[in-house]
Amino acid sequence: MFCKNDKTKKYKGTEPSPKGLGHCAHTEKEGKKRRGKDGNYWIVKKVSNGSLRWVKVKQIKKELT
Repeated sequence: MFCKNDKTKKYKGTEPSPKGLGHCAHTEKEGKKRRGKDGNYWIVKKVSNGSLRWVKVKQIKKELT
């Protein structure tokens, strides 16, 4: 299947990130957040080679005191 935001790229649909829903990271702005196919939030970050990737957001639970 072709990505919704870039018709030249493909995805399988089994990815847990928003790419599994058809949203490729390389066309999004760095810092963009979306909910992934697994229900978790993902953010676009630049990796060491300069490309953009979906990275899962780790939620920190605050303890009530």
